[in-house]
Amino acid sequence: MNANGVALIIGAGSGIGLETALLFAERGARAVVFADQNIDAALEASEKSKSIATATDYETVALIVDVRDRASVKAVVDEVKKRFSRIDYAVNSVGIPRQTEADTANVQDSEYDLLQEINAKGVLHCLQEEITAMKDQEPAYAEGRNGRRSIGTGSIVCITSLSAVVSSPNSMSYTASKFAARGIIKTAATENLRSGLRINEVCPGYTDTPLLQNAIKRKPAINDLIQKAMPLRRAAAPEEIANVIHFLAGPGASFVNGQTIILHFAQAALAIYGGKQSYVAITNLRKYENATKKLAKVSSEAERQRQKTYATQTTGVITLFFSFFMSVLLAREGSTYGFLPRLLAPAVTITAVFFAREHIRGFWAGKTSGIKGSLPKMGNYEEAEKSTHELMNVLDLLMFSWIGTLVAAIIIGY
Repeated sequence: MNANGVALIIGAGSGIGLETALLFAERGARAVVFADQNIDAALEASEKSKSIATATDYETVALIVDVRDRASVKAVVDEVKKRFSRIDYAVNSVGIPRQTEADTANVQDSEYDLLQEINAKGVLHCLQEEITAMKDQEPAYAEGRNGRRSIGTGSIVCITSLSAVVSSPNSMSYTASKFAARGIIKTAATENLRSGLRINEVCPGYTDTPLLQNAIKRKPAINDLIQKAMPLRRAAAPEEIANVIHFLAGPGASFVNGQTIILHFAQAALAIYGGKQSYVAITNLRKYENATKKLAKVSSEAERQRQKTYATQTTGVITLFFSFFMSVLLAREGSTYGFLPRLLAPAVTITAVFFAREHIRGFWAGKTSGIKGSLPKMGNYEEAEKSTHELMNVLDLLMFSWIGTLVAAIIIGY
């Protein structure tokens, strides 16, 4: 479903905010407002949107905003209401990265205050003015295969960071500001459950924005970290994040409210990647199977090893499927469950991943690792072993992510 109303994007001058604003224009919004502290960037983006907009009566405007100043945010929201009578979609892509790397004992008050002022208070100011302007609007409606339905009075999506869910060393000021922003968003969503106004959050990980590019220039080692930490071994493209934001804001997600979109979808992606590694391993093992069967005729140990090889791979596949199922279920329906199910789901998944990981590791650890060079006629087996070790890495990451989910469920009721 296209989002064909009026979209206000705060932080539309670059990065994820820019791609989101352009996507709204491309997918049929009748008006897109580009608001940014950098008015030149907002003007350029607004002009660019005219060439890709698909609505016949498309309108666009660029406005300057400073999210640290609530009056500035109010002026933008009031101007949008004055021009277009309503705001259907508001996206808040506001924030700055950490300025210095420091452990807890060495955090500077000036940096802490700056990040709180922009990353947390800036989000608060946006929500305050957008909620005031949007919650009492007439509901909008969408036509679906099952008829006409209300999609509420409007939709707000706030973009924070993976650091709003998971902490990292030497980033106290940044992490604290993002956790604070997430608390603000969750509270606002809870307060507006009955108003018809939907409020959701997207927490991107590493995304190829100017902020990340500048960080890599300062610290090239970040590239290696991205390749190790991200399931696809690369940073996300801004338009990939924009597609998630557009979906959450639009009519297709009209039953989604108060959600944080990051952890469970990342877990699902990890499970898919692990499944691919398991498939590669099983395919290569099958190529090696004939040689193993010949050995099995004269060695019961060889037959036992063959059977155990497939058993461990099957364990991995079943566990990955279970983790994928749970992550998708919680991402789509988590807010409809009570506290106990949201607590039990990660606990059960942690147990399953732990035993699968130990089962696989117990057999595969040291099979051919440490051997210099390739073994004669064992290329397929060695390739299978490499894929299996990658599978174990995936299970490790899933284990940590589900532990994070469990902790979040206990501490903040996630």
